[in-house]
Amino acid sequence: MRRPRGGWFCEQLARRLREGGLARHKRRFGGAKARRGVATSRAEASVETGSRRVAGRGRSRPLDRNVGSLQEGRGSESAGTPVVAERSRRRRGGRGACNRPQHQKNARAKELAEDAAGVEHRAWYPWSGWTQKSCYQLIDETTNRGVRGLLPRQEWLDEARKLDWDFSYVRAEDVFPTVQSGRPWLEHAAWKHWDEPFRTTFGEYVSNQAAKDEAVFAVREALGRLRDYRRLDPVWLNALKLHGATLPLAEFAAVVGNLRAARFGRDSAWRLTATFGALDEFRHTQIPLVLLHELVKLDRQFDWVHRFYHSNNWVAIAARHLFDELLLASDAIEFAIATNFVFETGFTNLQFVGLSALAREVGDKCFERMVASIQTDEARHAQIGRQVLEVVVREDPDYAQHLVDKWFWRSWLVFAIVTGFSMDYFTPLEARRASFKEFVREWIVDQFVRSLADMGLSKPWYWDSFIESLDWYHHMVYASAYTYRSTVWFDFVVPSPEDRAWLRGKYPRSWPELDPVWSRIVERWRAADVGNDFAVHGTAIVAFCDLCQLVLCGGTPKRNTATSLERAGRRYIFCSEPCRRIFEQEPERYASHECLVERVLAGRAPANLIALVQGYFGLTQEDWGKDIARGDYPWLHRPRR
Repeated sequence: MRRPRGGWFCEQLARRLREGGLARHKRRFGGAKARRGVATSRAEASVETGSRRVAGRGRSRPLDRNVGSLQEGRGSESAGTPVVAERSRRRRGGRGACNRPQHQKNARAKELAEDAAGVEHRAWYPWSGWTQKSCYQLIDETTNRGVRGLLPRQEWLDEARKLDWDFSYVRAEDVFPTVQSGRPWLEHAAWKHWDEPFRTTFGEYVSNQAAKDEAVFAVREALGRLRDYRRLDPVWLNALKLHGATLPLAEFAAVVGNLRAARFGRDSAWRLTATFGALDEFRHTQIPLVLLHELVKLDRQFDWVHRFYHSNNWVAIAARHLFDELLLASDAIEFAIATNFVFETGFTNLQFVGLSALAREVGDKCFERMVASIQTDEARHAQIGRQVLEVVVREDPDYAQHLVDKWFWRSWLVFAIVTGFSMDYFTPLEARRASFKEFVREWIVDQFVRSLADMGLSKPWYWDSFIESLDWYHHMVYASAYTYRSTVWFDFVVPSPEDRAWLRGKYPRSWPELDPVWSRIVERWRAADVGNDFAVHGTAIVAFCDLCQLVLCGGTPKRNTATSLERAGRRYIFCSEPCRRIFEQEPERYASHECLVERVLAGRAPANLIALVQGYFGLTQEDWGKDIARGDYPWLHRPRR
């Protein structure tokens, strides 16, 4: 028997089959498989198994019952032992007569004869009459009957996922440099047990993703038309604008981070899972862009789903500052811990699972299906982070704690805005089942602390400040952003008396200080004409944090948590002590970045608010943010004039 071609993997597979009493005989199926030299010819399999193929029938009949046994070196005593022959699942023409032209039959007959004579072929003529899907046929030599069956998944999965090897002509440090792979740099022995629970194969991945896409687009066809969105509460549409602009193109940046891990991850199973992660992020970019683009016909503000990251809007500056470092500049280890563990395990659960539940209550079935489908992908490739973190904790626990502390805080500030606004302000009151604070405690606090404890890590050093900010931070940012709503691409709503009563019940510690802010805003609207947005609007440019690039609105209305730092003759200002500490630990990463105020002072951005909004942010009067009712709320009674 000739040695089957196809490399180490096929040799190992053949050895395992022989040990199990089965013989592995390979056939060529044309196209890419033949060019890779993966399979030998059908004639070889037929000779070795003592069978011939009946044209058009897809069955094997014995030529000599003892031939297959003698080829295996076991003699005629082995009659009754199953012999494996690989065959196609079906012909394209079905089980009927062969539909191939005569010249193809002649070429095939010639090749079979040459194969039987031992002539080697480097390539096989494309023969489109057979599909490339294949299974195994076990031929019982006593009954002459074949039984088809797939090779068990567990028999080949580890060989397909674990393909690491020792390098002979380069050093491992050159193949996986620290600047790309990350630190601590360890020999592969420290990573060889890396694994994740899903253990997905490429075939399973494609099948599952196709089914999920089909479900999403089926819902879109049924319930995602403009008429369906016109039935929704207009306030809820601003949650879609905020989500659609900030996350889909950030997911596209995550493709780069995953591909870096797919090349520089230290274990082949890690690299394979990261490859699936990159494909996931392509999907998470394309689906929201496709589904939400239709809504541009309904509201021009939805155009910012595409435009947002290509603008100098202050929210885009802050989002880019986070995601560029998180997804583009991080090495493979930092990316796995920061993105897969902190960002995805914690915060995307909050964003996707929480908003999916709210969308169901609101009646937005299309958005519900979209984010739920995306979350199933996040749950899979989020497993990368925990496996990497366990190795780093074992080798360098201080560095592991530093990464967790840093990225939890940076992620929290962005999600407090994207998710906090949507849950506590943009969801209609009758659809709210829990507050943003309650969602965070359920999906982040309890789960995240348990995960850290399981790996021997401590809660971040600022944990008490984080818990306190649950009552304050997103409310403070919302009130600040409302006052400067023309600087963003979505509309705002003034909480009604019923909304404020609900918020007071959910936030008893903070709302007594926050409620007077909205009382003053209501009074200003009462004194202004309906539709005169700038009568209830700020005019001066606000200050921004030199780390997170967000508005300086940490703390409470009575006590702001802003802090400053002098370095190299320059004064930096931060919204909170955690932002300052992160800056001090890696000043070379952040010191040269200019916030919006510094751009204005340097003359690179206009100081006039309208000029800034139109000329620098790229907003127009048609798509900049406004009060959603233009101040004309049914509960707001104006005095007669």
